[in-house]
Amino acid sequence: MSAVISVAFQAFQIFGIFLIVSLGLSIIYGVLGVMNLAHGELMAIGAYMVAMAVNAGLPLVAGIVLATVLVALLGLVLDRAIMRRLYRRPTDAIVVTFGISLVVTQAMLLIFGSAQNSHISTPGGEVTVAGASIPTYRLVVTLVGVLAAYGLYALFQRTRLGTNIRAVSSDQDTAGCFGVDTRATFTVAFVLGSALAGLAGALVAPTVSLVPTLGQGFVVYAFVIVVVVLFSILATLFAGMAWVIGGSWPWLLIGLGMWLFWREDGRHHRGRRHRGSRACVTAAACAGRASPRST
Repeated sequence: MSAVISVAFQAFQIFGIFLIVSLGLSIIYGVLGVMNLAHGELMAIGAYMVAMAVNAGLPLVAGIVLATVLVALLGLVLDRAIMRRLYRRPTDAIVVTFGISLVVTQAMLLIFGSAQNSHISTPGGEVTVAGASIPTYRLVVTLVGVLAAYGLYALFQRTRLGTNIRAVSSDQDTAGCFGVDTRATFTVAFVLGSALAGLAGALVAPTVSLVPTLGQGFVVYAFVIVVVVLFSILATLFAGMAWVIGGSWPWLLIGLGMWLFWREDGRHHRGRRHRGSRACVTAAACAGRASPRST
């Protein structure tokens, strides 16, 4: 029984990581219309950054914040130098981001080597649940993932920036007609997605060995969650279970994703066909944000 509980809490920890990674991918894919194949490398950079910060004497929490900010800045550089030329060009973006992924992986291999221990001790000790010793850090990672999801929900639903992001995601042209700076919104979306990748890498660093390909395994699952399942909390939790159990479970994850996709009853594809309706929704959102005064 204790072994089952231990595996369950480990799955919840991975669930928190998958949740953060998938949120980042979902923002970039939903707003920019491109799939960032270098997302896993941004996650790996976050892991290496927090390891370097902690080994330099910073507390773990400060190291996680610093790594997240640095990866966000790297995302800003990538957006300004490369990604802004690839907005709404999914095929070109796949090729370019795959190339970035290869370059970054080889650079980290040359700098840090093939593998190393992070030498980060997880704070908080352990708690005992039904006879099983559970590291408190696992619970913290899960909580951070849930808080990140809630924070993004509040950002998108209750702020002007969130309104702009949703409007541009729905219809870029109509949002631009209502005064939304689409280029700035694209940049914010890419930087936010990159920051989430860095946060996920920083959180997972104390629990794994650091390798340049650290993020690729997580991102493969995140791709299924975002692209196939259209982002589902249930699929994210199932991905955490599949990661911990291993074996043939990844194929079951893909099967679950396909089932959830078809369960949407074609709403995703109907939304693409009814672009005019989406334009009306975008116009209403923008008009609600900046309605003119009556004279």
